[in-house]
Amino acid sequence: MKLQLALFGLSASRSTDLWSPEEDRLWTPDVTEIIGIDLTEGAPSQSWTVPVDDIGRYAHDQYIRVNVNAPELWKITASFENFHLEGKDWSGECTNDAAIIYDGPDGNEKITEYCGSGSKAPVTGTNNVMTLVLKTNEPTISFTGFTVTFTAEPMPDIEAAWFQIVDEMGKLQSMIFDAHAHKKDHIQMKKARHIQLIFQRYAWFRDESLELCETYAGSGDPNAFVAPYVDTNDKCGSVASFVHALRTFHDAFVCRDNTPFSMADKRPIRVQNRLDRQENFFRKRKFVNMGCN
Repeated sequence: MKLQLALFGLSASRSTDLWSPEEDRLWTPDVTEIIGIDLTEGAPSQSWTVPVDDIGRYAHDQYIRVNVNAPELWKITASFENFHLEGKDWSGECTNDAAIIYDGPDGNEKITEYCGSGSKAPVTGTNNVMTLVLKTNEPTISFTGFTVTFTAEPMPDIEAAWFQIVDEMGKLQSMIFDAHAHKKDHIQMKKARHIQLIFQRYAWFRDESLELCETYAGSGDPNAFVAPYVDTNDKCGSVASFVHALRTFHDAFVCRDNTPFSMADKRPIRVQNRLDRQENFFRKRKFVNMGCN
């Protein structure tokens, strides 16, 4: 009986070990190598291959960060070849070796992660910064890695315009927050958040903007768009420029082809009037503490 209990205990411990993560399977927390790749108008494409040893295997316990930068208002696509990392774990996750792609700096806006072998779909970001992180762990399991080619291209007019609105909105929120530092914390947060609430009210502009359109809400001329700006020496002008950017985006890109005429709230004249009232509200009521009038 004692022998049977001992054997059962041994079997149970082995079963537990099989399904439990071991310490040597954890990813190293510190970056082991940083690679910088700058894509330019003259050289918009560059490749990087995972370094391997004499027998063609990549090293274990690696945290390699590949920082990729492109010109302003360009976007980056990563394409993979000869991909072979350790496969997914029993739960179907890439918890062993993995290639992780971020739409921006490391740790921000993860797009996807790849492991295992075989073809991998190209990955396209939304701005001019992309980060690829390669993490490996176990010393006993490694494969041949991969080659990734980063290619940059200018954003289409609609993407470039909307990116500028979203990017400047974040800067504008920070400026408004700092400008109300003399207020109580909840008031300070409320003032800064108001810009985001207004943006959300008009986020449908992006959903209803098309490159090819028969009936535009306005002129349909991409050159009509005026990008916003943030200038701490012109706080009120910065707020006004944000609203004007929304107004000119609507004029240049929003398409009415798929908008029912019965949707009165989306009729161009009503949209423009609401934006005019919004700018007036900002100047005369919401942000008077910044000197707006």
